[in-house]
Amino acid sequence: MRQTSIDNITKEMKLGKDIYSAEGIVLLARGQELKAKYVERLRNLGIYLVYIEDKRVADVEVKDLISEQTRREATKIIKDTMLSLKKKRAIIEVRGIKETVNEMVDEIIANRHLLINLLDMRSYDDYLYNHSVGVCILSLTIGIAYKYDELRLRDLGVGALLHDVGKTKISSEILNKPGKLTAEEFEEIKKHSRWGFDMLRGEKELSLLSSHIAYQHHERCDGRGYPRGLSEEETLQFARIVSVADVYDALTADRIYRKRFLPHEARKIIESNLETQFSLQIVKIFFENVALYPVGTMVKLSTGERGVVMKTERGFASQPQVRVLYNEKGEELERYRERNLREEPTISITKVVE
Repeated sequence: MRQTSIDNITKEMKLGKDIYSAEGIVLLARGQELKAKYVERLRNLGIYLVYIEDKRVADVEVKDLISEQTRREATKIIKDTMLSLKKKRAIIEVRGIKETVNEMVDEIIANRHLLINLLDMRSYDDYLYNHSVGVCILSLTIGIAYKYDELRLRDLGVGALLHDVGKTKISSEILNKPGKLTAEEFEEIKKHSRWGFDMLRGEKELSLLSSHIAYQHHERCDGRGYPRGLSEEETLQFARIVSVADVYDALTADRIYRKRFLPHEARKIIESNLETQFSLQIVKIFFENVALYPVGTMVKLSTGERGVVMKTERGFASQPQVRVLYNEKGEELERYRERNLREEPTISITKVVE
C-alpha cells in the first residue's frame, strides 16, 4: 500500500484503505477498483490523496494512533453535538464526549512509540468534524509528551474536541466559501471563539480549562491573535497546544479552496511563524511526534532514485527507511532494495512524488 494523488490513478489501480463518512459509513471500500466514476466521486468529495494497493510494497503497514472504531465514534459524537447546537437544542453529551476522549487517551498512550503517520482521507462536507477529531488527537499527543496526568489529559482532549463548536453559529456559506473572505466575513468568523466559550462554560460537567480552549485557541504569542489579543504568557498552555494542532491539521487537509500541504511543507510554514505565533517548545515537541514523510509516501532521493517510505523512527523524522523501486534513470528495478537514511546520512529526500 502506498499514497498517490487521484490525478495519477490509472486503470486497474485499487483502493488500499477504506474511506468513511462522518457517520462511519464506508464511502469507498478497500480493494475497490478505481474506475473513472470513482475517481470523480473522490474529486467531488474533495479527497485528492488516497492509499492504493501496490504489490511491491504490500507489506507496508500504516498504523494509526487510535483505532478506526474509536475515530468513527469520536467523529460521530462531535458531529451530533455540533448539529444539535446548530439547531439551537444546545445538547452537549458531556459524558459521552469524556468517555470517547478517555478511549483516545488510552489508545494514544498504548501507541506512544508511533509517529503520527496516517493520511486522513476526509470529505469537504465532513471537514469540521474530522478536523475536531484530528486536533484532539494531535493535542493529546503533545499532552502525553508533556507527561500530563489523566485529569489534565482529559480536560485537554475534551477542550480540543470541542474547540470549534462556536462555528455552529456561522453560516455554511461563509465557512465553506471557496474564495477569499471579505473583511466583514472574517470578523464574523472571529466571533466563533467567544461563541464557543459561551456555549461551553455553562456546562457544569465541563472544566473551565476545557472551555477556555475554545476561547483562546486563536490567540498568538505576539499578542496579535483574537479575540482578546493575549500574549504567550497570558494564554493557557492548553490553548497554545491546541493552536499548533489546529493549524497543522488545517494545513494538511484538502480544503474547498486549496489542496493539502504535505507534512514537511506544513512544518516549514509553522516554523516560519515561531515566536510571533507559536510557542517554540510546543512546536519542537509536536514535530518530534510527526512523521515528515509518512509511511506509504513515494519520495525521490538525492541519488535520483525513487521509492516508498516503509518505516519512520522517532528522532529521525527526515531520515526514514525507503524501499527503492526506480533507479536514477526512472527505470523500475527488478530487485528492490532498502535504504535506511538514518544509516546513510549523505543521502536525503529531495521531493515527494505524488
